[in-house]
Amino acid sequence: MFAEVILSKVSRGTDKIFHYSIPEELGEKLKVGHQILIPFGKRKEIGYVVGFVEKADVKKVKDVLRVTSEQPIFTEKQVELARWMADYYNSFFLTALRLVMPPGTGRLESRKLKVVSSEKKAKHQLSTNNSLLTTYPVQTPLPPTSEQKNALDAIAEAIDTNKPEKFLLYGITGSGKTEVYMQAIAHVLDKGKSAIVLVPEISLTPQLIQRFSNRFGDHIAVLHSHLTQKQRVEEWERVVSGEARIILGARSAIFAPVKELGLIVVDEEFETAYKQDKSPRYHAREVAFYLAGQHRAAVILGSATPSIETYYHAQNGEYK
Repeated sequence: MFAEVILSKVSRGTDKIFHYSIPEELGEKLKVGHQILIPFGKRKEIGYVVGFVEKADVKKVKDVLRVTSEQPIFTEKQVELARWMADYYNSFFLTALRLVMPPGTGRLESRKLKVVSSEKKAKHQLSTNNSLLTTYPVQTPLPPTSEQKNALDAIAEAIDTNKPEKFLLYGITGSGKTEVYMQAIAHVLDKGKSAIVLVPEISLTPQLIQRFSNRFGDHIAVLHSHLTQKQRVEEWERVVSGEARIILGARSAIFAPVKELGLIVVDEEFETAYKQDKSPRYHAREVAFYLAGQHRAAVILGSATPSIETYYHAQNGEYK
């Protein structure tokens, strides 16, 4: 058995998988997602395990030197997502893979290499003590209107049957779309699953965060670009541990390491803020569709003014 490894530093010449043999002492301990130290040419480099194969593609195969992360930092499904993004958006595989890695991973890589050169052990801690959210008494949902109930019934059926259905929730501002989101999320939680709620950065206001917190208490993690590094790590760890089962955030929150994903909400789906302007130049809505297929999750696209393509797909019956 050989480990498939991607280097932490890539160029056009090294944007590929390298094979390394697994020392006996590592055995079954080595998993997809582990960060490792490997020999590469005359130097040592940080790499990531992205798979395993029975046969190496070269005759002379070097050993993995050691594992440098306590736990795997991404999953096989996240590797599949990164491969798809690298192909679909024409980017380096590692660049796509970094989107699903914990905050601050790149900074720790260079630190670990310095430690190797000085033969010292790296020590770093991730603080996970405090949530960004205040816990409020959980509020009960409002009785749905007939239109809201029709939407909720269709969404609940998709969730119950694990169908990756796409829904356009089309309604003017103030028509109660957010209430539909929250009641659909409550249904997902009852099923033991998790939800991701994406909103444009400008819409991620304290009032919106408090509204979700009022309804769901401390089940929420908030992810957006204005958090400090420490806050990002804390929220990421709450998602990894399963403490937070609802992720509320801007574009990049789509990559949160949720457990048992059951629903993705893309509010104001027409917004250009969902498009990343640097490689990989992804659209969060398209990534949401891919994840929904992976996890058999439902997707709600909400808007008072849907994008042309979304409205077209809805009219043709491709979206409900």
